[in-house]
Amino acid sequence: MNSIKGIDMMDSNKDYKKWSKSTEKDGWCKKIEVKEIENGYLVCLEEYGEKDGEYKESYKKYYSQTNPLDGMKPDEVSGTNELESAIKNFLDY
Repeated sequence: MNSIKGIDMMDSNKDYKKWSKSTEKDGWCKKIEVKEIENGYLVCLEEYGEKDGEYKESYKKYYSQTNPLDGMKPDEVSGTNELESAIKNFLDY
């Protein structure tokens, strides 16, 4: 018979950093949040608000080896093509 045993995880004292930026224009909000993780960065892009009389929202998560908000200039953003395009679109908003 197989059994699952609990594993005690070592508690890390590492402080993970977080960066964010948000903007609102004509009732439409865009937010980008970058969280440091063990092997890179978790990039979360969120958009929400009212368009055409209807509430809409979108939420996407990406992995990046580098911090895409480092410098925060659209022409210096790095990452996968989809992530790079999404961040440039956000920063140009």
